[in-house]
Amino acid sequence: MQRELVLLLPPRLLAAIELVGARLDRSVATCVHEAWLRASPDLAALAAPMPVEQGFLELEIEELQYTDPRAEALYAARFADVDTVRVELMLAADVLDAIRGEANRLARSPSWIVERAWCLADELRVHMDAGDTLPMPRFA
Repeated sequence: MQRELVLLLPPRLLAAIELVGARLDRSVATCVHEAWLRASPDLAALAAPMPVEQGFLELEIEELQYTDPRAEALYAARFADVDTVRVELMLAADVLDAIRGEANRLARSPSWIVERAWCLADELRVHMDAGDTLPMPRFA
């Protein structure tokens, strides 16, 4: 069974996904699905932000910062943009539930999870120097 996921993605990221999809003759949804499968173990290894005060639920999501400067610089250089594009994808229900679950665990949006999953997937690893390790996000 498939369900719809609506994402707000930076145009450069969407263009990169579409380019890979065109090269592999796959849809954007299939590319996102495969990136999720490759990156989900890395994302699952991230420590969730800790609720350090009773008012945690009222905290602005922007206060939970992505703090690995090298990882953020790679993301910013390749994809970050102030504008976003609305994308509707049909994903397998289990994948959609897993993305939403990870988004809840990390106190982020599903769009953020998909963005970072794409960056963590093998497509990014190809561009890294040999022997270099992939920078992982951390929370402050």
